[in-house]
Amino acid sequence: MSPQPASDDSPPQRSLKALAFRAASWTVGGQALAQGLRLLSNVILARLLFPEAFGLTAIVGVFIYGLIMFSDLGIGPSIVVNRRGEDPEFLNTAWTIQIIRGAIITIGAIMLAWPVAAIYGQPELKGLLAVAGCGALIQGFDSTALHTQQRKLALGPVIKLELIAQVVTILVMVSWALVSPTVWALVGGALVGTATKTVLSHFYLPRFSHRLHWDPSAAREIYSFGSWIFLSSIFTFIAVQGDRLLLGYYLSMTLLGVYSIAIRFSEALTNLQIRLMHSVLFPVFSETARSNPERLVDRYYKTRLWMELAFLTASGLLLTNGHLLIDVLYDERYAEAGWMLQVMAIQVAMSVIMTSQETVIVALGKSYYGFARSLAKAIWILAGVPIGWYVAGLHGVVWCVALSEIPVLPVLLTGMIKLKLLRPMLELRSLAIWGASCALGWLAGASFL
Repeated sequence: MSPQPASDDSPPQRSLKALAFRAASWTVGGQALAQGLRLLSNVILARLLFPEAFGLTAIVGVFIYGLIMFSDLGIGPSIVVNRRGEDPEFLNTAWTIQIIRGAIITIGAIMLAWPVAAIYGQPELKGLLAVAGCGALIQGFDSTALHTQQRKLALGPVIKLELIAQVVTILVMVSWALVSPTVWALVGGALVGTATKTVLSHFYLPRFSHRLHWDPSAAREIYSFGSWIFLSSIFTFIAVQGDRLLLGYYLSMTLLGVYSIAIRFSEALTNLQIRLMHSVLFPVFSETARSNPERLVDRYYKTRLWMELAFLTASGLLLTNGHLLIDVLYDERYAEAGWMLQVMAIQVAMSVIMTSQETVIVALGKSYYGFARSLAKAIWILAGVPIGWYVAGLHGVVWCVALSEIPVLPVLLTGMIKLKLLRPMLELRSLAIWGASCALGWLAGASFL
C-alpha cells in the first residue's frame, strides 16, 4: 500500500518535533510508571497467591490473546495512517467493526472454554476463559478517540486514562486476593480494569458522538490496510504466545507460573519499546513519509539511537544480573525465573532493533513486512519449541524463544534495502551499544557482589 497523501489534519511540519518529544515524554513516563505498578503488583500478588494461579492465567491469556490476534484488522493503525482518520463516517464505521469483532472474540472464548479445560486437564479453565472473554466485548465499545489522540500525538490524556484503569485493576486484584486468594482475583481484576478504561475513553477523552454506521468505502480502506496486519497478527500470536501454548501441555501449572514471571519482566521492557514505536514514532514516520520523505532515513536513525541507548542498556543489565533481580523480589518458589530472565534478555535486545526496522517500513505502507516478520518467528517457535524441549527440556525452550528474532533478520533487512532505508554502519552501532551495556552490567553485578 502506498503512503497516504498529506491531509489538512496532519500536524504542521514545524511542530512535529515538539509534538513527538511531548508524546515521547508522556509515553516513557506513563509506561515506566505503568510497568513499575505492574511489577510491584506482580510481586505482591506472588506472595498472596500460589504459582499455579499465574500458570492458569498464562493459559487463559494465551487463548484470549489468540482470539484477539486472529481477528485483528489493524483498526487503530488505520485511523492513524489513513487520510480520512478524522472523518466521522470513517470513525463510526471503524467503531462498528470494533464492536462486531469484540462480540466474535467473546463468543469464541466461550466456545473454546470446555475443550481447552479438557486438553490441559484443568477444569477451572472453563469458567476462567469464558469470563475473561467478556472483556473483549466490553473493549469493543472503546472510543475511537484512543486512536485519534495518537494520530495527533496528543497522548497525555490517553496515558492518564490507562494509568487510572491500571490502578483500579491492581486495587481490585490485591483486595480480592486478600479476601479470597484464588486465580479469580487476577481474572476479575483484569475485567474491572477493562470496563474502567472503556468508560473513561468516552468521558475523559475529547468527546465524539459514536453511532453504529457502515460506510462501504471506509470499510474497504480499513480492510485493505488491515489485511496484511490480520495475517501478521495470526502469526504474531504463535510467535509471542506459542511457547506458553506448548509449555502448558509439557509443564505443571506451577513451573509454567514461574516461567511466566520471567517472561513478564522481559516483556515489560519489550512492551515499553513497542508502545513508544507504535504510539509516538509510527505517527512521526508516517507524517514524515507523507510530507517530507527525504528526511525519513535521518529522522529514523536519530530517534533509534536514543531508543537503543535506553533499551539495549537495560537488556545488558538483565542479561548479566537478572538472577539477582528475581532473588531480591521473590521468594525461593520463583528462583528458577532468574536464569530464564537472563536468557530472555537476548530476545529483548534483538526485538529493540527489529521492531524499529519494522515500524519505519510499515510507516511507508508496506504492512506485509510485518506479516513476514510474524510468519518467520511463528515457524521458528512451532519447530523450535518441541525440538528444544526434546533436546534440553525447559532450557532448550527458553533458548529457542530468546533467539526467535534470528529468522526475522533477513526479512527486515531485505525490506530496508529495497526501500533504501538501510545504513550498514549505523546498524553496526547497535551491536556496539549492546556490547558496552553487557560489559557495564557485568561490572555492576561484580560490584554488587
